[in-house]
Amino acid sequence: MAIIGASGSGKSTLMNLLALLDEPTRGRFRLDGIDVRHREEDELAEVRNRGIGLVFQAFNLLTGMSALKTWSFH
Repeated sequence: MAIIGASGSGKSTLMNLLALLDEPTRGRFRLDGIDVRHREEDELAEVRNRGIGLVFQAFNLLTGMSALKTWSFH
């Protein structure tokens, strides 16, 4: 899937909502049948861990650690 659009059209906002990094200001958001609004951060982290895959534009590794060490750190 690709999400494309002009600058300012909401691509980043959509991705942040889908990745459970932002909370919608209105409406409902159900992910795999689970209403994710007003969930605790640890609950959202669990949903992200089990059901969402992200590829970041910038690398998000811990300073001084390789990708392999970062993976085993979790």
